[in-house]
Amino acid sequence: MKNRDGDTGKIKNWMDMEELSEELMEDDEGTVEQEKEEEVLLREPKSKKKLALLGIVLLCALVLGGFLLSDTFYGIIRRQSNYTLTPSGTEVEYSKEAASSFAVLGDLVLRLGQEGIAALDSSGKVVWDVPFTMTSPNMVTCGDYVAVADRKGTKIILCDKNGLQSEMTAEYPITLHTVNEAGYIAVAVGQDMQNGVALYSNTGELIVKRSTTVSGDGVPMAIALNEDATKMVTSYLVFSGESMKSQVTVFDFSNAADGVTDRILANYSYDATMVVTLAFIQGSCVFVGDNRIGAISMEGNTKEAWSQELLYTIKALAVGEDFFALAYDGGQAGTAQAEPEYDLVLFDKSGVTILQLQIGDITYLDVSNGILVYGQERSYKAISKDGTSQWYYDAPEDTYRLLNLAGGDTVTAVVSGKMKMMSIVGVEETGDSVS
Repeated sequence: MKNRDGDTGKIKNWMDMEELSEELMEDDEGTVEQEKEEEVLLREPKSKKKLALLGIVLLCALVLGGFLLSDTFYGIIRRQSNYTLTPSGTEVEYSKEAASSFAVLGDLVLRLGQEGIAALDSSGKVVWDVPFTMTSPNMVTCGDYVAVADRKGTKIILCDKNGLQSEMTAEYPITLHTVNEAGYIAVAVGQDMQNGVALYSNTGELIVKRSTTVSGDGVPMAIALNEDATKMVTSYLVFSGESMKSQVTVFDFSNAADGVTDRILANYSYDATMVVTLAFIQGSCVFVGDNRIGAISMEGNTKEAWSQELLYTIKALAVGEDFFALAYDGGQAGTAQAEPEYDLVLFDKSGVTILQLQIGDITYLDVSNGILVYGQERSYKAISKDGTSQWYYDAPEDTYRLLNLAGGDTVTAVVSGKMKMMSIVGVEETGDSVS
């Protein structure tokens, strides 16, 4: 089962470079000049016969190409989809203080803000509400659990589909956290030059803690926990002079009850790479960096299962239960590559490409309950990992999240100031056409 952060969706910056630049590097934003479209000059035919012939040739070319010149992204995906979204009539308003991010927990929608977290069902009814005060709340979901931590604070709470389960307080301000299927929480903490990682049970008991230092271990960038909390993987960014590398470490916590807290199974170093995402997918820990992806196998002896350098920069990332999706931008700096042949690629845990699509300028990428949603501007399409279309949606307003609820017939659209409950219906029910 995968972990889901509560603030993905509308693409801003995959690596949150603005935040990283404040702590790690200078922001070196550049402007990319778009290529101008070439003008095509067609001479006027000298006779009606030539005009008719030209029309036939153009029509054949368009038919063979499979699209019309007037097609937009929305127009194309409409004809590939038999289902669309329509408002169910239920809307729930929210304030900025009450909701800063949203996520899905099975058939519930989670609404997180500085004043607490609430779970709503598909009818918009509040199932449970847990009030608290956090400066910078961040939530991660996995299975039936959601863990909320106050980033740069010390408070952590764990909820399941029934509400609050436990609360805990970290030793130092929290920088990263994750949760597994059993509700165990791993956190990375830090203050000044002192860092550390800790593991908590689903009842809030501190099981393991380990101290690290910036000078000796680097800066924590990512953390992941397997389904039974016996393996934890961390990524630290280590600086040496003008060079940097990512240090990915695998810990064994299977004997934590006996006081063994520092059993390191393996270390992997990736020079000039910033590994900022770790996720367990079917027993392997997938890592994603700014210029490299790969996975570490936990079956038998821990080993690097695969690793490959990326030719293109990553624009967005979405992680599912048994796949992860990358939306590519342009070529990596220093390479001869320009534009990718496919700009949306799905991989399994072994690095095998299971789907690749050419979309164009992707502005939205998200996954919930196994359904991947991508879009351009206000046009969206939902697919399963094999590319099977689930629904399309041409939104009438800016939409920040489209969350598929368990059950397969309801989607929550998060727009400015409100949550709109949407029904998945056949296009024949809307009077629309896919021909």
